[in-house]
Amino acid sequence: MSTKIKSVETWEVKPRISDSYKKWFSADEVIDAYFRGKKDQKDAEENILLEKFGKNLEKAQKLSEEFFLSLNERGIQCNFLKLRASKVTEFDVIIVVDESDFVSDKFEDIYNESIHLSKEESGTTFKINFSFMPYSHRIKPEKLQSDGYLMSYGKIK
Repeated sequence: MSTKIKSVETWEVKPRISDSYKKWFSADEVIDAYFRGKKDQKDAEENILLEKFGKNLEKAQKLSEEFFLSLNERGIQCNFLKLRASKVTEFDVIIVVDESDFVSDKFEDIYNESIHLSKEESGTTFKINFSFMPYSHRIKPEKLQSDGYLMSYGKIK
């Protein structure tokens, strides 16, 4: 099958670049365009980070609350938990439990479960770590807040 190829002149390009098209830009125009592009990129990155942080925070809150409630259902007396965001993608949880539960032999299973949950849910854009501490009347919530644990769940005695 032999077909004759038409010459390039038969192709039409739209829009045609006319002589009235500006071929050169002043230094001020180039600098303005650079700063406008830089600002647009920064704004877009901030929006992406805020959206990702919001989704990650919701996930961390949900996992923490579910784990907290599951411990209570199994007879572990959880007093409260505190949550902090270390980074956009990393969260730390401290669960405060009664001292008798904290020192019991069965609590090792709880540690292992928290490690398993952390590994199962963690990935490249989300990581969560669980820690435990025994309840004491000397716990000062404001001290935990100074370490960045700003979010609470459960009733602080």
